[in-house]
Amino acid sequence: MTESSQYIFLNKYGTKPIDQSYVNVKLKEIFKKYDITIEGNISSHLFRKTLGNRVLKLNNYSSKSIVLLMELFSHSSVSTTKHYLGLRESEIMDIYDSLRL
Repeated sequence: MTESSQYIFLNKYGTKPIDQSYVNVKLKEIFKKYDITIEGNISSHLFRKTLGNRVLKLNNYSSKSIVLLMELFSHSSVSTTKHYLGLRESEIMDIYDSLRL
């Protein structure tokens, strides 16, 4: 197996994997072409954060889902994951309060 056959997305020559900067440039072009605006920077990193927030929402913001995301993102602590996802302690408490019966 050649080195290039280990990758899903290769450059136009088929010799190397595409890099993050190439993906970011293409994403910006697509967002501009379709007049899509978002808050913050358009980058491939946006999809990682979106995945995290979707997992949290689909699992009712459970502590188990936060631990799962911590491992998935290779964060050293749950607090790092909470910070990364933009969860503030007050928001977390509001979520828990809303779940109480």
